[in-house]
Amino acid sequence: MLRFPPLLEENMRRPDRTYCLYAPDNHVDTEALLCILDDCKARRLGHDDSKARIVFIHNSMWSEVQKNSFSFVMRRTRADIQFFRFGVEPSIPPAYYPIHEIFAIGGIMTITPQAIVEGAGESLERLITLTHQSPFWDAYILPNAIGMVDELAKKPPKNGGPAIVDYPTALTAVLLPIHNRFLAVSSAPPSLNDYNEYIDWSIDQVVLSDLDSMGLLSECRTRFKACHGENKNVEGGVRWEVINDMRRMQEQPALQKTYRRFVVIVAESEWPHLKTKGALNGALNGIEVNTVSKMLKESDPMFLIPEEWSVNQAA
Repeated sequence: MLRFPPLLEENMRRPDRTYCLYAPDNHVDTEALLCILDDCKARRLGHDDSKARIVFIHNSMWSEVQKNSFSFVMRRTRADIQFFRFGVEPSIPPAYYPIHEIFAIGGIMTITPQAIVEGAGESLERLITLTHQSPFWDAYILPNAIGMVDELAKKPPKNGGPAIVDYPTALTAVLLPIHNRFLAVSSAPPSLNDYNEYIDWSIDQVVLSDLDSMGLLSECRTRFKACHGENKNVEGGVRWEVINDMRRMQEQPALQKTYRRFVVIVAESEWPHLKTKGALNGALNGIEVNTVSKMLKESDPMFLIPEEWSVNQAA
């Protein structure tokens, strides 16, 4: 059932090869994997040991992995660490039971409404442009996030609160990259086990992609009011909708084979709220939370954003 890949076995037989393992004790999958790794003379390390170069995750252990949020997220920002998933788990399609690599390269990014109304301008445009131009990255935004941008940009800034851009600038920051196909309007797909929900989601993606800018804005306003019209803490509600949607993205086995990093771009002003919910050094609930400025400063080759790039050079 494990079908240990020959190239992985060759890799694990190299001198001083280290790994860590998230797997249930005394499980047939765990015992089979440990037998192979012991034969390879690979050295097992603890979950928090930064020297582990290979991370094996059993399909039944995702909730446990999410609890170790900071280590899980930060490891994926390093190009020298590989991840492999394996094992029998009834909620997972059998095609994902054999050992297979996940989190290979690149990532997917979404944006909170607050990050747009506070940060619309050259930096945000640059980030979206570079994400689009990378063959390994994608970016999307929730319909309700667009509706929230529409609401936030209409309001005057709060006393002592962060400055926000004017209404036309905020809408342009969202609608123009959508029009140019740099930014998708989407959401996490449901599980493939939920066939009817998956079909409904697929149809909805087609409907949204066929709308022009004004039609899309009107549709997002309608959905936003239907979902959050009675919510007194609407900003916080949409923020957590964005974060939880990215978490659902990350839990999809197929998307784990496509992307390495699952990133929510937040505004600087949102950090205090996130810290009260357990955010630690850019990690929250097993996903990465980051800001536009920090993403643009990265020299990570998986993101392909040298610091000296400008919007004109990237265009």
